[in-house]
Amino acid sequence: MSNKSYMTGESNIGRFIWDRINQKWKIYTDFEENLGVLQKTSRNLVTQLEELDRSSSWERSEEWEEKVEALIDQVEHIERSIQKWNLFSTVAVYLYGKHVVNKMNEAKQLLEEGNYYLPKFFKYLILGGGVAAGYAAREFVKQGVKPGELGIVSEESVTPYERPALSKGYLFPTNAARLPEFHVCVGSGGERLDPKWYEEKGSRVIKLSDFGVEGDDQAKNILYLRDVKDADKIIEEMRDKKNGKVVVVGGGYIGLEVGAALKLNNLSVTMVYNDPWLMSRLFTKEIAEFYERYYMSRGINLINETSVIELEADSSGEVKKVKLKNGRELEADFVVVGVGARPSTSLFQGQIEMSRGGIKTDGLFKTSIDDVYAIGDVAWFPMKIYNEMRRVEHVDHARKSAMKAVEGIMAKGKVVEEYDYVPYFYSRVFDLSWRFYGDNVGDATVVFGNRNPGAKKPKFGCYWIKDGRIMGGFLEGGSDEENKAIQNMAWHQHKVEDLQELKAKGLSFALELQDFEKKIF
Repeated sequence: MSNKSYMTGESNIGRFIWDRINQKWKIYTDFEENLGVLQKTSRNLVTQLEELDRSSSWERSEEWEEKVEALIDQVEHIERSIQKWNLFSTVAVYLYGKHVVNKMNEAKQLLEEGNYYLPKFFKYLILGGGVAAGYAAREFVKQGVKPGELGIVSEESVTPYERPALSKGYLFPTNAARLPEFHVCVGSGGERLDPKWYEEKGSRVIKLSDFGVEGDDQAKNILYLRDVKDADKIIEEMRDKKNGKVVVVGGGYIGLEVGAALKLNNLSVTMVYNDPWLMSRLFTKEIAEFYERYYMSRGINLINETSVIELEADSSGEVKKVKLKNGRELEADFVVVGVGARPSTSLFQGQIEMSRGGIKTDGLFKTSIDDVYAIGDVAWFPMKIYNEMRRVEHVDHARKSAMKAVEGIMAKGKVVEEYDYVPYFYSRVFDLSWRFYGDNVGDATVVFGNRNPGAKKPKFGCYWIKDGRIMGGFLEGGSDEENKAIQNMAWHQHKVEDLQELKAKGLSFALELQDFEKKIF
């Protein structure tokens, strides 16, 4: 045998031994992890048994109780046996490995089933299942809420999730996610209020029928995007109508992001919007021109300053033609509408102080009723940075307002600083990514950078100036450091004396100020 062959054989033996060691170690670590999950789930089952209200009129399961008590006995037997053999002994692992996995799965199933037999009574209740609800629930868990104290009432069949992913990524988990230590109540119809409750009703989507467009409510292929079910319908249409024609109604966030996603799925896309340019509530004309040119370069047709007046369907009930106010008629295999949303506040009319289409709150999102809080899209709250009341419709505010409200609810006498927020908006489409911080108001705007849509990596921005101070900043294609510099400008509302100098320096103006402040502070 040659030295080379001998060394190769030796190497193979070494790898074999190392692989076996890794396999053994994984068996032990998996066993330890599964045992830990089983023990924790078993403790939660004990809590559920203790919380059963036997005087309640709500039905509870005798069979479920018997199964839980039997399982708890079995877990205690496993724990005693493992202590006898030692946790990491080969005997313990091989005798109880599969048994622990089976009991772990059984315990999880019993724990989920047990939610239905608990008294329908929660210390904290969240109405709504949007982003704010999810972040509020997570914050409650972080603040130490006990099992059974928190409930969520939602129209959706899944727990709260990141809604921006619907239009930005179309990424869906195969199973509904579960957040620990609270119950999810979907369409229960039961009252679960006491003593503190918290509401995040969110918004309802605006439909074409709200504008008097005929054919919207009856058509099978008129789609909206507000939740997972809506997204699933769009995905289904994309699969069924491959290479088909799609009309996207709306030139805001949903229109831009859905339009890009449809195009990336090889569909022919025409966008129709009533405004003179895209994202007109936020973008200046100069900013919008870049995205309009970019979208057209990707093969998306844009029709501005007109609206849909009629949807013409065939005998099957599917829209085949979209009629516009300017006289044009567009063929369509399906239509996606993204023209905004309205706060869902009708439940609280006449009960809570309302204003400007939202629910009025203080700086910790408490409403005019004690122990009732409103956050996210529905909250009309004091924005300290501008010294005025506002309502903000964006995911960043939904997340942060939820966490601040829960911080106040769980303060237990501690002083909590009021919400201090600078507006933040963002979007990602195709290879582009932009962020905006602050307020798009002022008597002047300064646009800087490369706005050529054909550039490999376009990078440009805009400052909004009011009374000699920068109120807001926009940046396309920025790095984390550059975006932080723009955010810093909006937070501190830096003074500007020379607009020409600001334009000449562009992004470097913000970066230089950020570096200067780092050196000082």
